[in-house]
Amino acid sequence: MKYRPVSCNRRNLSRWLLLSAAFFFSASLFAQEKQHVRVELIDNSLYVGPVFQSIDSLGVHLNIEGTEVIIPHNRIENIQFHKMKHPVVKSKERSFSGIEPGYYHTIGLGSSFGNSNPGLSLNLVNGYMFNPYLGAGIGIGFEALEDISTFPVYAELKGYIMQRWLAPFYFFRPGYGFLNSAYTAYENTKEVGGIYWQAGVGYQFNFPESAMAISICSMGQDAKITYSYPEWWTWEETVVTEKRMKRRMALRIEFTF
Repeated sequence: MKYRPVSCNRRNLSRWLLLSAAFFFSASLFAQEKQHVRVELIDNSLYVGPVFQSIDSLGVHLNIEGTEVIIPHNRIENIQFHKMKHPVVKSKERSFSGIEPGYYHTIGLGSSFGNSNPGLSLNLVNGYMFNPYLGAGIGIGFEALEDISTFPVYAELKGYIMQRWLAPFYFFRPGYGFLNSAYTAYENTKEVGGIYWQAGVGYQFNFPESAMAISICSMGQDAKITYSYPEWWTWEETVVTEKRMKRRMALRIEFTF
């Protein structure tokens, strides 16, 4: 009996196995690229893109416009998987909140209550958020009360209690109010401002490019006014120094960008 070599068949079998492995490997990569994920974060951010790596202990691995992004699990509000015939990798611009670390700018208008005539206030703050619970800034403003008006300069401490689209927050603004004007029945000889402060809580509504906040706070402004008037029976001048301590509740609406 003659021996018939089978090297040719073995060579074909090896080639077929190699091509099959390459096909299934390519198909798996193709399927992986087609597998997309929609990730909604707790700060209202949105990411849509293909998952190029498995979800592991670090988080979800995405490729956003050629850049690998790792999203930690504790920042994810909701996650959905789906397939797309024509994948488009994009990242929707996050909804502004000022909660994440970075600079913020606030302008606001308010009204204070505590007397027969409500007061008017304006505020402008530039600050920096170090983390969601602590931000610091410097602000200037204008306070018009019933018988005095001031230009306060103050520091701001601000923090968010929760990170969401409607975010509750707290703030404290200690400073000094420079007296602009003071009303008396006589000619004033000296006008001096004093300690100024606000302390309150509120809710912030977050939009794509900015945020709007509504807050209620307790505020105070001290001032000292000196004036003189003549005594009608002696015609001598009497000097009076008044220390005016204003304590009010205030409602404010502010915009942050």
